[in-house]
Amino acid sequence: MANRFLNNITINDEYTLPSVDGTAGQAITTDGSGNLSFSTVDSDSALKVTLRVKNVSGGTLNAGTLVRVAPTASPPSGNVLEVDVADNSAASTMPAVGILVSQITDGSEGDAVAFGRAAGFSTSGYTEGDPIWVGSNGAFVGTKPTGSDLIQKVGQIIKVHSSNGSIEVFGAGRTNDVPNLSVGKIWVGTTTNTAESTLVEIDETNNILTVGGAIYYSNVFSQESDLPSATTYHGMFAHVHGTGYAYYAHAGAWVKLAKHSELVAAANDSTITITAGTGLSGGGTFTTDQATDSSVTVNLDNTAVTPGTYGDANNTPQITIDQQGRITSATTVTTAGSGGGGGGGAELSIERDVITATANQTAFTISSDITASSNTQVYIDGVYQAKSNYTTSGAVITFSTGVPAGAEVEVVHFISVLSKVYTDTFTGDASTVDFTASKDVTDENVTQVYIDGVYQSKDNYTTSGTTITFSTAPPSGSAIEVVHFTPATYSTLNSNQFTGTGSQTDFTLTQAVDVDTSFVFVQGVYQEKDTYSISGTTLTFTTAPISGYSIEVITVGSVSIFNDTLYLDNFNGTGSQVDYTLSTSPANENAIDVYINGLYQQKNTFSLSGSTLTFSTAPPNGSTIEVKSTGGLNNVAANITRNYSVAVISSDTTAVSDTLYVLTANLTLTLPASPSNGNSVKVSNRSGVATCVIARNGSKIMGSAADLTLDKLNAGFEMIYSGTAEGWILIGVEGTAA
Repeated sequence: MANRFLNNITINDEYTLPSVDGTAGQAITTDGSGNLSFSTVDSDSALKVTLRVKNVSGGTLNAGTLVRVAPTASPPSGNVLEVDVADNSAASTMPAVGILVSQITDGSEGDAVAFGRAAGFSTSGYTEGDPIWVGSNGAFVGTKPTGSDLIQKVGQIIKVHSSNGSIEVFGAGRTNDVPNLSVGKIWVGTTTNTAESTLVEIDETNNILTVGGAIYYSNVFSQESDLPSATTYHGMFAHVHGTGYAYYAHAGAWVKLAKHSELVAAANDSTITITAGTGLSGGGTFTTDQATDSSVTVNLDNTAVTPGTYGDANNTPQITIDQQGRITSATTVTTAGSGGGGGGGAELSIERDVITATANQTAFTISSDITASSNTQVYIDGVYQAKSNYTTSGAVITFSTGVPAGAEVEVVHFISVLSKVYTDTFTGDASTVDFTASKDVTDENVTQVYIDGVYQSKDNYTTSGTTITFSTAPPSGSAIEVVHFTPATYSTLNSNQFTGTGSQTDFTLTQAVDVDTSFVFVQGVYQEKDTYSISGTTLTFTTAPISGYSIEVITVGSVSIFNDTLYLDNFNGTGSQVDYTLSTSPANENAIDVYINGLYQQKNTFSLSGSTLTFSTAPPNGSTIEVKSTGGLNNVAANITRNYSVAVISSDTTAVSDTLYVLTANLTLTLPASPSNGNSVKVSNRSGVATCVIARNGSKIMGSAADLTLDKLNAGFEMIYSGTAEGWILIGVEGTAA
């Protein structure tokens, strides 16, 4: 029979069991003083595992913060877990072991739920049932981390509330997902567990497998019948042990590869003989044996020609070439018309006619018949005219549109030219004064030098061999062009005409030339050499000419002018001297061009007798005088007239076309309003100051919408209106720095 106790039972005199049974579901609890009793257990406490933790983060941690173990000593001291915030950015701050259910100040203790229900913090922005993961700085997030962030799923949202939300914790203390992979990477087992492969990358989009190191694999099959489908594994290589051969899959079949020993054994050696043909010596035989090297030499037979240079400025080489392309003889003969003096009869034959137009005049008669329009250059008030603007018939030039009254029509007619033209282009840097041309400059009188399109007086530079030396370094970024005439044989002048489309840059010429023997005009404006290139018969612009613009290309096949054909004399005015002695005796006034301070002088302002040039009025003291003489000029039109009015001004003035203005005081000269193409104004700055202004009056000057300040003393130049794009263009600027 069981023992019965009518009173409380005391065990070991330490604690006493209750004398009466509790109700269903109650548990025995203690008051800590040895008294046990039945009591109801908190249902919330039964649904979770709580850890006692100590905050060692250095700051206050709020309820809802995910924490990790962070012992401050090794081994840890005490029986309470030391914790800091969990963070998925590094393994050292993971994993989370629980979530705080109350705020804990630094160094204080509190509770963290490691498993079960945790509440008392905000779950706003979530929906019941949402999964959550460890985020950064102790926060939980509702999106699975990506990239290099570590992944730990910690629970699920149970209640959504701004301050008393709750979650079900079931993933604290462990990393329950593999880290994210970079694009194209695979996992590789390592001594430290799983890691990304650094050697293998897979491009699923383009079906590409990339291996960064050596590949060791065995792809051996016992017999040919064991090989897989060649269609399925197109491009696969394999070895069949039974046959000893290698195979690759192609076009649905396995292709058997030959062995090297079989190829060598099957080689069909043969003897090849090389026989020296006409004009050659040497030759021999060699065998197509892969084991040894053979060589055979064939030489060009010597001919009776003596090695050396043939021809010079006064002698022309005569060469005989056989069917094999060999030079079999070479001699020189004296060139007709060569020698000193004024250039001789046949070196250069040019006619120039200058005519002043009547109102809307279209037909103009020059002094000789024109054999081809390509042998002409026509200018109206200094603006070059495209061949499409006029036609020629005999000695008559007819314009498609009438020329305005008073306009100056200049026709240059090349009848016989023996010249070779070289053009060199450079860019100034404000310090370099020496520039190397492509050919020796035997005489600076046969050169033309331009800086930014402005002709340079001969006293601005010197020449020695291929070196051109400026007295002052050209400005930085300035375009320098050197045109040099040397002896050669003339073939013909050709004119090619096109129309711009706005996009076309390549144009086909009628003959193959180089850039140096071409002259290109777009809408009548000369184009510098660096704006285009020529390869064979193809001319290529760097920028496509504007749609509708006329394009004219004058090409000169092998042109030469003898060194004694062009002459240039420079003098300085004294204010009283009228007679000047030239270095040659030109045929007449029409064979010379005279400039004072860069300003062209009309023929009626001087006379010529032999080599003596006489001015009707003495040039000013200190003025620069330049005289260009053309030797060997057979036919020069004598009907040259100039029609410029002259105005000497000392106050602000509005300019009128076809007028020369001499500035004698600090003033503003305003250009004509609404000018027409070809309108011309000439200016000579005799004011003694460098502050006179040319006002543009609504039109551009040299392509710029700005007035022009004359910052050089004694400058003389011409301004020609070229259209709205570039406006007034300056021709022949000269002067000295202020």
